Amino acid sequence: MCKHRKVAFVSNEEIPSNFIFSSVADTKEYADLYSNSNKWFEFVDVSEIAVNDFLYVLSSGLYQVTQIKG
Repeated sequence: MCKHRKVAFVSNEEIPSNFIFSSVADTKEYADLYSNSNKWFEFVDVSEIAVNDFLYVLSSGLYQVTQIKG
């Protein structure tokens, strides 16, 4: 059984300033996200995102949160 990862869709203005994240280079691995399937992802509000969860920044793609300061 797979554990769902959380993902929040945000615009540039909505990215929390205390998030440190890295780009997800191999988006093929996360194709289900783009097809609106919930096989791997749980779609949540940005306030529910934790370390190792994801942000989909509408203008630039998918990022994994690596650290949340403070």
